[in-house]
Parts: sequence; C-alpha cells; structure tokens
Amino acid sequence: MIVLVWRGRGYLVFLAAVAAFVLTAVIANALGYRDATMPTYAVEIIMTAIVFLPIWIYGKRWNSAERVLIDKSTGNEVILRGRHTAFGIPMQYWAIIWPVMIIAILGFTITSKHGV
Repeated sequence: MIVLVWRGRGYLVFLAAVAAFVLTAVIANALGYRDATMPTYAVEIIMTAIVFLPIWIYGKRWNSAERVLIDKSTGNEVILRGRHTAFGIPMQYWAIIWPVMIIAILGFTITSKHGV
C-alpha cells in the first residue's frame, strides 16, 4: 500500500521543516549555544519563520493558479487547478501551522523543564 502524504509541490513543506532544524543546529552551534537553552529556542523560532515564509508566498501563488480550457466535444469550460498539499492541507497553511506547533512544543518544553 502506498501512502501519499503530499501532492504537487507539497514535499517542499517537509524540506522546509528539515532545513529549519538543520539551520538551527548549525547556527546555534556556531554561536556557541548549548542544546535546549533559551537562545537555541529563539534561533529555532527565527529560522522556522524565515524558512517557512517562502512556503507561504509560493504556496499561495501555486494553489491559486488555474487554467480554463474548452472541451472540444461538449464546448464546456474546464477549469484546471494545481493542488500543492502536505497531508491534505494546502502548503501555504503550513507556514502558519508549523511555526505555531514549534512555539507550542518549545513552550511546553520550557514550562515542564522549569516547573512553571
């Protein structure tokens, strides 16, 4: 059984998530931050916002594009729309969902770590 979790260019959402984590690790390490510290969390949030901004821009552009064709046999208009999704959600919405999930996870980590 094949499970398709993206459609069109929706795979870019997964690449953006990986890129945000990798960039966070590289930049935090270069700045001398230790793992699981507030500065590392700040870098994670900033990198996620930067990496997912193009997902919002291009997701909106690609998912709003449509072509109108005429069916020769019936003469009716046919509208073709590209769908670019990850887990069935249009990719531009992942530019909101992913950063909110990251902030929620980091917030939970901070509160459970410090007993707040």
